[in-house]
Amino acid sequence: MTNHDKDYADGMLNRRRVLGNAWVDKSLVNVNDFNGEFQNLITRYAWNEVWGRPAFGDKTRRLMVLSTMIALKAYEEFALHVRAGLDGPPESRLTPDDIKEVIMQAAIYCGVPAANHAFSIAGAILREKGFLPATESKPSPKLHWVREGQGPVVMLSHALGCDLSMWDAVAERLKQRFTVLRYDARGHGQSAAPAGPYSMEMLADDAAALITEQATGPVHFVGLSMGGMTAQALAVRHPQLVKSITIANAANFYGEPAGAMWRARMETVLTQGVAAVVDGAIQRWFTPEFIADTAGGGAVRVATLRQKFETIAPAPYAASCGAVAAIDFRSSNQRVTCPTLVIAGTRDEATPLALSEAIVSSIPGAQLATLPAAHLSAVEQPQDFAELLVAFLDGLK
Repeated sequence: MTNHDKDYADGMLNRRRVLGNAWVDKSLVNVNDFNGEFQNLITRYAWNEVWGRPAFGDKTRRLMVLSTMIALKAYEEFALHVRAGLDGPPESRLTPDDIKEVIMQAAIYCGVPAANHAFSIAGAILREKGFLPATESKPSPKLHWVREGQGPVVMLSHALGCDLSMWDAVAERLKQRFTVLRYDARGHGQSAAPAGPYSMEMLADDAAALITEQATGPVHFVGLSMGGMTAQALAVRHPQLVKSITIANAANFYGEPAGAMWRARMETVLTQGVAAVVDGAIQRWFTPEFIADTAGGGAVRVATLRQKFETIAPAPYAASCGAVAAIDFRSSNQRVTCPTLVIAGTRDEATPLALSEAIVSSIPGAQLATLPAAHLSAVEQPQDFAELLVAFLDGLK
């Protein structure tokens, strides 16, 4: 390895540590013959020679960069480093107060207009990441919910295209020891269906409002598929409301070609109705043997969930698809601080095991468990699902 190669490798390590893998990977995709030498130069000199100097730690350098970007009015770079600072590792992570103090200092030395614009940019990022309330926050829609049992509160959040009945068999097993609170997400079941678009942040805020109304403290939040994505957003936006999260059969990011698939599904539903996508969903949700299981009740459960799916109106279903398609928790999951269990189905083709492994890698201390099931693992194997969940919760005591 030449000195240049070593400098590049060391610089890349620093760059990934400071900006995060997601951003660096995205920027490397854009490297080409025209800009490649420049990218190599800044990696060797900026990220190795300067960021690698021992005099200041990463946190101090983050603050220095923010000040410099305000002075230069380089607001795109300023936004990049605000995001990277908020999502950074614990030892160099910036707080909203850190960022505020930098901008206040800049107001004196760089000018009030520059600081005013910096506050606007940083404020938007803080709202996006849940550090500040949304500027135009709308009340959460009225959600239909069911509460059973007694004991610590376990809240269940269902998959896209289902309703709270998806959890019937799991709830039956949990309610002997826990208060089980389950609900229909916006646009599903008996809950209100406000006009779209929807976002996963909205779904997390809906859940937070229900927790605040119906629980006396933080809950153990369990979500499957769309519900598991809601769990990831909830744990970062409203950490005070969750004791733990369980994320089943979910993802933390969809790139392409998955994005194109989601857009096509939304178009199909809006032009042909939900019935046009039901058969494909059933094939993804369950294993063939569960669909054909007339003796053990699998076929009946499949028929029931099919019927409920077909009653969802096209517009809210498409809006929910849009919320799922847009998720990107790769960086924000680093800020999840509560105990986390991730459950994957080894026969899940909708969210394969690798997607659950990616979630585990992105959340500090997360545990992974598997079930030999397809996408709706809690429906197909409720006993085993409940046992995994109870063992996890018992281990928190």
